[in-house]
Amino acid sequence: GLNGEKFTPVIDKAVRRGIPVVTIDTDAPASKRLAYVGTDNVAAGESLGRLVAQTTGGTGKIGVIIGSDLAENQLQRLLGLKNIVKQYGNLEIVDVRSSNISHMEAIQQAADMLRVHPEINIVVGTSATDALGVLQAAKSLKRDSLTIIGFDNQEETLAAILRGEIKATIAQQPFLMGDTAVRLLNEHFQGKALRPEYFTEVKVLDKQNAQEGESL
Repeated sequence: GLNGEKFTPVIDKAVRRGIPVVTIDTDAPASKRLAYVGTDNVAAGESLGRLVAQTTGGTGKIGVIIGSDLAENQLQRLLGLKNIVKQYGNLEIVDVRSSNISHMEAIQQAADMLRVHPEINIVVGTSATDALGVLQAAKSLKRDSLTIIGFDNQEETLAAILRGEIKATIAQQPFLMGDTAVRLLNEHFQGKALRPEYFTEVKVLDKQNAQEGESL
């Protein structure tokens, strides 16, 4: 359900034909889907916000790279981040850019953002490609003191955390999402009632526990 408005009619058409639908990772809550399985993205964004506050001591200028300004899960993570940042008078989100789920676009947007706003000292990425793009932009601009916080547990992200180049990342559990979705469909065919939402937990991975991210 990358875009709920566009996906809802397709999901509803499937359901009318007797095909049960479970959304995974990104929801289409207005549709007739059986259930959503995945991250509570607002809560995940709030985890990002708390991580920013802890890392900066509650003071700093923040740049944000989101994966897409059309995807509901990305907007929800941004909302959660904002929910926490606004609780700190000395934290401010200076700029928000979209990478369009592209590594090259993440690099370009991060580099431009850092040139336009040299006061930014922490950048948060909300999709898997963003933190690595920010890291490459920071290296090209020689912004060694920039603090970078990412999302998801890509192998390259975990390696950068262990090297101290990325501070931390919020890891989802995609294997558990898929596993749970199939189990729920099985329960549905057995006549069991399902809840509308099944949230899978996220985990903060930093230098102390980044290797654990390889098994999520």
